[in-house]
Amino acid sequence: MIGQTVPCHTSAVTGSSCNHTPKPMPDCRSWKTLAAIFQLTALVLLSTLSVISGFAQSTATGTIVGTVTDPQSAVVPGATVTITDKSTNATTKTSTNSAGHYVFVNVNPGTYDIKITKQGFQTAIVQGQVVEVGKSLTEDVRLPVGSVTQEITVETTGTELQTLNSTVGNTVSGIALIKAGGTTHTCAGQSAILIPDSAYARARMTAIFGNATKGMRAASLGAAKFERDDPLYVSTLRTVRCDAMGSFSFPRVPDGVWYVTSSVKWQDASQAEGGSVMQRVDLRGGRLVKVMLP
Repeated sequence: MIGQTVPCHTSAVTGSSCNHTPKPMPDCRSWKTLAAIFQLTALVLLSTLSVISGFAQSTATGTIVGTVTDPQSAVVPGATVTITDKSTNATTKTSTNSAGHYVFVNVNPGTYDIKITKQGFQTAIVQGQVVEVGKSLTEDVRLPVGSVTQEITVETTGTELQTLNSTVGNTVSGIALIKAGGTTHTCAGQSAILIPDSAYARARMTAIFGNATKGMRAASLGAAKFERDDPLYVSTLRTVRCDAMGSFSFPRVPDGVWYVTSSVKWQDASQAEGGSVMQRVDLRGGRLVKVMLP
C-alpha cells in the first residue's frame, strides 16, 4: 500500500537482499597477479616433485663398471656391452671407451646377464650378476680371439684387483662420478692426478680431505691454500685427462703407496656443486687396481 513500509527479506536462493549494493569487480591487474601466483606455485611443486623423483632414482639404483681386454691384457676400445635384466628382459647398451672401460649408472637392482661383442673376438657372456642398491659391481672381461658368432660364457671375479704380468708394472684405472638429483656428473675433461706417497703428500691429503685414505672436499669450500709446494711433490705428479665417460688410466706405475685425485664439479643456480675426490691405493706385484671416486 501507498505509504506503507514493506519488510525486506533476504532471498534463500540467491542470498541477495533488498538493499543490495553491487560489489566492484576485480580489475585486470588483480586477475593477472592471481594467475602469476598460481603459475609460480605450480612450478615450485613440479620442481620439488622432480628433485624428489631424481633423488629416489639415484639412491635406489646401482652401477656396473668394468674393463674389456684381449688375451694379451691390452684394452679393447669400441666393444659393445649389453646388460639384460633377467626379470624383464629389458636391455641397455653402451660401448667401451679408448681405455677399454664401460659404465652403466642408475641400474635397477636385480640379476643381469652381460654380453660383450667386438669384431675379431668371440662374444663373451657373463651370466647372473647381481646389482644391489647403492653398490658398484665391477666386471672385467677378457675377450678370446675368434669369430663374433661364437659365444663363450666367461667367469669374472667381480673384484677390484686382478693380477697382471709384474714385469710391466702396475696399472691404476678408474672412474670418477657423482650422482645428484637424478643426474650423473663425471670428471670428464678434468685432470686425474696420481701422487706418490711422502710425508708432504700425506699432510697435504689430510689438509684437503680430512684424512689420507679416501675423501671428498666440497666445491663450496673453495680450494685449500698452501704456502708452498714441495718441489719433489710437484716433479713426481702424473696427470692424465678424464675422457668423456669420466674414466682415466695410469699404466706402468711402480710398486708403492699412491694417491689418486680428481674433480667432479658442476655449477648449480647459486653455487658450485660437487668437489675434489681422493683415494689411497697400495700397489704391489704388477696389478690392475680399479678405483671408483669418490
